[in-house]
Amino acid sequence: MQSILIAGGSGLLGQRITELLSDRYEIRILSRKKRESKGNVHYYQWNPDNNEIDHNALTADIIINLAGEGIADKRWTDKRKKELVDSRVKPAALIARTLKQYNIRPKLYIGASAIGIYGDRGNEVLTETSPKGTGFMVDCCDQWESASSAMLPLSDRLIILRIGIVLSDKGGALPKLWMTAPLGVLNYFGSGDMYYSWIHIDDIVGIISAAIDNPQYNGVVNAVTQESMTNKTFMKVMAHNMTSSKIVLPVPTFAIKLALGEMSAVVLNSNRVVPARLSEIGYKYQFGELGQAIKSFL
Repeated sequence: MQSILIAGGSGLLGQRITELLSDRYEIRILSRKKRESKGNVHYYQWNPDNNEIDHNALTADIIINLAGEGIADKRWTDKRKKELVDSRVKPAALIARTLKQYNIRPKLYIGASAIGIYGDRGNEVLTETSPKGTGFMVDCCDQWESASSAMLPLSDRLIILRIGIVLSDKGGALPKLWMTAPLGVLNYFGSGDMYYSWIHIDDIVGIISAAIDNPQYNGVVNAVTQESMTNKTFMKVMAHNMTSSKIVLPVPTFAIKLALGEMSAVVLNSNRVVPARLSEIGYKYQFGELGQAIKSFL
């Protein structure tokens, strides 16, 4: 049985990977706290802030690094920005140093990134070869990817997943987008013309599963569906597929910027991202349409 090590295994995506893949793989999770193993799931201690890690965990066949604090969990002060970057760069650097120190070579390293690296690009169609944009999210993702790129000579294969808006009913963007639904209202932001590129959480796990045994998965991969759409359309499709009717109303741009400050870029930036590499490889989505994805949670 092959083994998968997950850094950031307690997060939304890490938990879902464990749920869906632990019957086929030995799952190793890096944890700051000592925890008891359960079945195929084993825990190893680490503390990236103190450069501490149990190097035995790194002998796994596949390493998946999802470590990083939530980009929209707190308002972006200078201190918070540093925390967001450090929480991504330090874990990757620690893993790289430890692989070198103990001469460990995984078959595959998968590093998370985000489509935020493209910046605010309006209607421009963005593929894996598109240049990066400007702004804090771009800088954060760029440093994140640079830290992952250090794994290139240390593993047989390296994949960097640029993940879009992750849809899950357990957390992430979706519960925040439909938090006003009990009032019979869903909101789009400003003009609603900015493009949102999304992916169902189970399709991220599907991509990872497909990538493990398929060498065509390599380098930068946009982890989004082919159904990029404007924020306004996104919310209308969501409203149409919910169990009761909803009115879709705008939230003014000035109100969003007043409430969120610079962090308003998270909801106001336009990223019309297409999964060129996944299309080329022929990945089959489990939830390729937004309506289908929404219904899967209801």
